[in-house]
Amino acid sequence: MGYMKRTALILFSVLTTAAADEGSRDGNWWNSLPASQRNAYVLGIFDGIQATGQPGVIDKATYDAMNSRLKPRLSRVMSDQLGDGMTAFYKDFRNRLVPTCRAIWIAVDAINGIPGEQIALETEQARRAASVPK
Repeated sequence: MGYMKRTALILFSVLTTAAADEGSRDGNWWNSLPASQRNAYVLGIFDGIQATGQPGVIDKATYDAMNSRLKPRLSRVMSDQLGDGMTAFYKDFRNRLVPTCRAIWIAVDAINGIPGEQIALETEQARRAASVPK
């Protein structure tokens, strides 16, 4: 596996999984981080998405499909804005078990002006999913 593929896979994993020895990446984890680590995490999200689009990392059809879904959602979102959105999301104690990979997209939708009713529905679904024993 080439360097770019490995890099993209590692960065993508940051969004979707948590290392077993570190516990879950959820609101409790997020709230335990200093601001510098929160910023680094959010920058890693953007870097991971950008790295995935490099030639040879994924096939063109997959990239085009991913890009058509992500670009409109992320085009106006700044990294510090996303970090602030996640911090605001996790201030509500009911959201602390929601994984960061889910909170990211709820924050992105809120930043993009998705109606509050839809954000509330997404949040409630995320809370329910997070409360199911694993």
